[in-house]
Amino acid sequence: MSRPRARCMGAAVALMLVASVQAATWYLVDPVLIDAYGTWPSVWSGTVAYTYTVGGAVMYYNGTTATQVYPASLHNYEVSLANGVIAWRNCQVDPGSNEILRWNGQTVVNISNSPEVPDSDVALGSNGDILWTKNHLWLMYYDASAGTTTDLGIKGVGSSLYITPGGEVRYAYQDPDTHDVLYFDGAATHVVGPGFGEGDSHNARAAVWEGAVAWIGPGVGDSFTAGEVFFWKQGQTTRVTNDDAVNGRTDDYPSLWNDVIVWQRAPVSAFQTRIFLWDGTATSQLTTTRSLFPSFHGGWVTWVDYANGLYVARVIPDIDGDCNEDGVVDGEDFAVVAGCFTGPGGGPVADTCQCGDLDADTDVDLADFAMFQALPTDG
Repeated sequence: MSRPRARCMGAAVALMLVASVQAATWYLVDPVLIDAYGTWPSVWSGTVAYTYTVGGAVMYYNGTTATQVYPASLHNYEVSLANGVIAWRNCQVDPGSNEILRWNGQTVVNISNSPEVPDSDVALGSNGDILWTKNHLWLMYYDASAGTTTDLGIKGVGSSLYITPGGEVRYAYQDPDTHDVLYFDGAATHVVGPGFGEGDSHNARAAVWEGAVAWIGPGVGDSFTAGEVFFWKQGQTTRVTNDDAVNGRTDDYPSLWNDVIVWQRAPVSAFQTRIFLWDGTATSQLTTTRSLFPSFHGGWVTWVDYANGLYVARVIPDIDGDCNEDGVVDGEDFAVVAGCFTGPGGGPVADTCQCGDLDADTDVDLADFAMFQALPTDG
């Protein structure tokens, strides 16, 4: 997907990017339609797990092709993907029974084994561990390396699991009694804020990454039923959205990675949802048609286009000088600019060289080189 590039109008503006690179407009790059009937996806660095129709077969897209992991004979929901491992909730034959199944790339194993008890709210860690809720009330933890399950003795629903590079466990969840969202940092548990829901409705959908938490909290104002996106890190809470003037629940399904949130938002009506991104400073709209169920990881976003099906795409900030559209300005981009050199008045430049015309005077010359050298770079 192409987009118009912002143009620097002078060296002073270029230097301002040092402080404002995170406030760039973000956009999708080359969306790929994975499956016209795919839904409820989970993305991990360009690979996607999903179900074929609601409750259908569990599918895995490896970046090139999609294959079936588990059939649809017993309904499947809540697919979660991490490092090639997939976990999900499976409806069993026994009344009221839901089990958590895990696929390691070769075999499928039932890791909850609780007949006639509902298991749900699947959260998969990067090391293959799984956090879920038993009987809609108690948090359970599966240790993949040991093959054992522990009842944490904590009431929690709608959880999210993060494993640090050192293998330490972090997780966020919603208290089913108070509806608060809590975060366990490996040593202590923090109440990060109120979560959306009331009674038996628990819809905070907490998302955790490193030491940050995103969730849906209650809105205030004209529409008290509206859910809003909140972000917490190091004891500080930010209210990301304020859609109180729009009737109904307007924000949903937050997905968090590296302090950036992607979520589903209904800026006009409840049935006209779009996918948005917040980078800690500014908000960007990523889609323009009805879009649902986003998942975000590793610079990739997957979502369901209501009319066409399941998509995946890279998402990057619109940064001047990023000629190869990888989200950073580096030596590879300078090589592109150097190859586009026309000299003063030597344009117009080709479409593939537009990124090198930083002063927007239809050529690529030493003035553009000077502006490129003033840009914040990565290597």
